[in-house]
Amino acid sequence: MLTCPLCGDDREKSRLTGPDTRGYHRCGSCDLVFVDRADLLPPADERQRYEHHNNGPEYPGYVQFLARAVDPTVPHLTAGMHGLDYGCGPGPTISTMLGAHNIRCDDYDPFFRPIDLHPPYDFVFCTECFEHFFEPAKSISHLVSLVRPAGVFSIMTELLDDDTDFSDWFYARDLTHTAFYSRRTFEYIRGRFGLTELFEDDRRVRVYRRE
Repeated sequence: MLTCPLCGDDREKSRLTGPDTRGYHRCGSCDLVFVDRADLLPPADERQRYEHHNNGPEYPGYVQFLARAVDPTVPHLTAGMHGLDYGCGPGPTISTMLGAHNIRCDDYDPFFRPIDLHPPYDFVFCTECFEHFFEPAKSISHLVSLVRPAGVFSIMTELLDDDTDFSDWFYARDLTHTAFYSRRTFEYIRGRFGLTELFEDDRRVRVYRRE
């Protein structure tokens, strides 16, 4: 029996052919695509791959990339707020970008900045992290619990849509990417976790308000 790590559905899952030899399963209930547990990287290998990313405020391209999430989120924030960048990686950047708006943002990463968290936060950013979750239900529940009621939750992850050729999809080529979300998956997430949509784009960014 294979249980979906997001919705818990234990019915038979369809299998997808990916760009590598890992096993991929698609949930017929919430539409999550997830990697077989036997193919998940051990933590040491996962961290090593992250260390090779050229991320940080000194990289203009990376700042421009994160602006796709920061720019539509900032209008829903106000000066003096205190939030969290969850999964900031080895080169925290969003906190620097928000500092220009007089908005304070703590940097947290389970590998590189495992600080003590002090919720509730006025907002939480989770950029390019959802695809790394081994247990999406547990991870998303934890993230939502960090946001105060009526607070803002900003997510960035590449969308799996009907036009995607999964067998050749660049996003699935990264061995640290283990969970993939469609629009239907996010509809499920909104309903289950009590989120109201404030913004979404075609490919990557979703901004929600916690109910």
